[in-house]
Formats: sequence, structure tokens, C-alpha cells
Amino acid sequence: MSSKLIQCNKCSTFYDPNQHSNCPYCPVHGISIEPIDTGKTIGEIVSPVPLKAQNTPSNEIEQQVGIPINNPRIPVEDSKTVGVFDKKLKFDPVVGWLICIDGKDKGQDFRIYSNRNFIGRSSNMSICIKGDNTVSRERHAEINFDVRYNKFYIAPGESRGNTYLNEQIVGSFTQLNAWDVIDIGETKLVFIPLCGPNFNWNTGLQASQDS
Repeated sequence: MSSKLIQCNKCSTFYDPNQHSNCPYCPVHGISIEPIDTGKTIGEIVSPVPLKAQNTPSNEIEQQVGIPINNPRIPVEDSKTVGVFDKKLKFDPVVGWLICIDGKDKGQDFRIYSNRNFIGRSSNMSICIKGDNTVSRERHAEINFDVRYNKFYIAPGESRGNTYLNEQIVGSFTQLNAWDVIDIGETKLVFIPLCGPNFNWNTGLQASQDS
């Protein structure tokens, strides 16, 4: 024998009082309810599903809904690519500099980091030279610090314009040394290394051989 259904005075939905002490279809306070496509046929009763909280503390929602929300103990994977130094320093440290000694950005310094550093006018370049319109917007040239061998290199990029190192055209990866001069477009840059024989972020400062 079926029991008599009761109509909820809030949502006007009928429910069985022998199975539910309260209306099972009323939304939990502080949770917004949105309909979802469950693939159910017409006539089947589908309980509303809470999707997001609105100005309600997480612990209160957890008690009402019965599931953890934004639990800080659950680790979130960080997919950001990191450099070799990051294992110890938690960030990619500077390994050297380019300093503009001639051109519209004269006096400006540019940091060099591990691995590939692309030079161009675009703000998304590692080394952004904004003032020189003769420099390609993206990947005019590349400065590369090889962490494994603790050496710097320069290479041409995808620009139609040439890149010069100490007045010689750069046609492939060429090793950089302290105080080398780089010409791209109408900009002249001097190279100043930090990492090298006397210092590395993994090994620290080394005693000078001249001392």
C-alpha cells in the first residue's frame, strides 16, 4: 500500500514522508542550483545538483552537502615548465645581463635566464627591445645559457635581419664571452655574464685561480 505524499510548501514538490523527513528537492542554503542534462526520460525525478557556493563558508557547505570543497590538503599539480636551478631556488635566477650601450634603449639592462632567451620587440620576448623598430617583433636572435656546461651562446633567430657578434655575422650557435658586443638592428648590446668559471647557482662562488 502506497503512503500519502506531502507537498513541500517551499518548492511545491510532492515527496514520501516515510522516506524523507524533509523535502529532498529543496536546494541547500547557500548553494545555487542549475539544471543539468542527465539523459533521464521524462517522468523520472532528478534531484538538483549543487554547482557553486555563494558567500557561504566552505566548512558549512561541506556539512550541508557532505563533500569537501576546495580542500587545501589536496595537492594541485603545477604544469609550469621550470629550469634546472628551480629544484633548489624555487625560481629561475638571473645568470647574466645584456646592457644597451648604443641605440634608443641606451643605458637599459636586460636579464638573461637559463636556457633559451629570445630577443625581439614584442613584450612576450625574454629580452624585449621596444625602442628599435629595426629589430624583429619576435625571435630576432637568441641567447642561450647551457646549464649543463655552464656556457653562453648566441644564435640567429627567425628574422630577415642579421645578428652580429664583435662585428662578425652570426650564422649558427656561437659561444659568448664576457664583454662581447652584439649588434641587432640599430641596437648595440654588451654581454656581462654572472655564471661561469667563478660562479654557478648550483656550486656557489669559486675561489679565483689568480689568488
